[in-house]
Amino acid sequence: MRCTRLFMRLFTRLSVIWLLLFAATTGSAEPYQLILEDIRSPGVNVYVAVYSAQASGWDSEPLLQLRETLPDTQSATVALPLTPGAYAIRAFVDLDGNGELATNERGRPEEPFAISVGEGRRQPSTQFSRSIFQLHEGQPEVTLTLRYPVAASDH
Repeated sequence: MRCTRLFMRLFTRLSVIWLLLFAATTGSAEPYQLILEDIRSPGVNVYVAVYSAQASGWDSEPLLQLRETLPDTQSATVALPLTPGAYAIRAFVDLDGNGELATNERGRPEEPFAISVGEGRRQPSTQFSRSIFQLHEGQPEVTLTLRYPVAASDH
């Protein structure tokens, strides 16, 4: 009988300790997020491709692909199920609904798009190596501002 009470007390204490540890780790874990800014096409799909920094470039297979419907707000937050590390992201707003980025004859985007801004840079670059950024506990989000192509003039 004494052995059973001792076991139950020990089991209860270990259970409480385990629950406290579990609550502390799940409560303090910061989910990583992508913030898309300058949304002008609510209700339209945005496609997001996330690449590992170890990828050879934009032609590599993305680590993660997401499709979200844009809200009727100036910005949107998208959860990124990623581990801490170095990544590059590009996204486009699918105005024509075909699931592919529309480009002109020179290969330039005809739909709104965004590319991540690399470490130490102020502007996005189409070069993969200049688009790599870090996600970690102190930097749990990345912001991409959508860029809108200017229509060619008929002069």
